[in-house]
Order: sequence, then structure tokens, then C-alpha cells
Amino acid sequence: MKNKGLASSIVISIFLTIILLMVLFLATNSFHETVESFTESASEQTEDNPGAGIALVFVALFAGVAIILLFLIPMVFILVSSSILLPISIRNRKSDAKWIRILSYVFDGLLASCILFDIFKFILIRIGIG
Repeated sequence: MKNKGLASSIVISIFLTIILLMVLFLATNSFHETVESFTESASEQTEDNPGAGIALVFVALFAGVAIILLFLIPMVFILVSSSILLPISIRNRKSDAKWIRILSYVFDGLLASCILFDIFKFILIRIGIG
């Protein structure tokens, strides 16, 4: 007897593991604190050398983009992949195997909470707290 939804449950569990690792990274790191620590270290380095200010502009440009991408790429990945996997997980509720149906409800809750966390973290970053 073939289990309907087994392959999609395996794929969802792999992606959900990656998503949860990214959520852990975003939950433990603050965008605001990262930017503050960078500006503080940059200002300390340019206090003694006034010519380093020009070089600091170029370094700040690349570091700013890197910091934004460090937080933006995981957030976009979480939102897009969770939004794609959630309907697939909801469809697995119609499976014949009881354990796949139960696992589907767990996946639904985890994926929905990841989407809500991502939206909440974005709002916190926009406010200046996160």
C-alpha cells in the first residue's frame, strides 16, 4: 500500500529543518545591534587617522549591504518557502496514513508560526528594535 503524501512530508521536513535553523539565527541576532556594533568599531578606527574617513565610506557601503543581505536573504527564504510548503502540507491532511495526517498538522503549525515570526521580525527591524 502506497502512502499518499509520504514524499512531500519528507521534502517538507527537510525544508522545515533549514527554515527553523534560519529562524534560530534571526531570533538570536539583532539587526539593530549588528549595525550599532559596526558603526562603533568603524568610528573607533577612524579617530586616529583622518584620511581613513574616505576608505570608511567604501567599507561602510559594502558592509551595509552585507549586513542587510545577512538578514534579508534568510527572511525572504523563510517567507517564500513557508508560503509554498504550507498548502502542500495542508493537502497532506487527506492522506490515508494516520501518522502523515498527524505530521501534517505539526508541519502546518510550524510553517504558519515561521511565517508569523518572519513578519514580526520584519516589523521589529522597520521599527528599529529588532
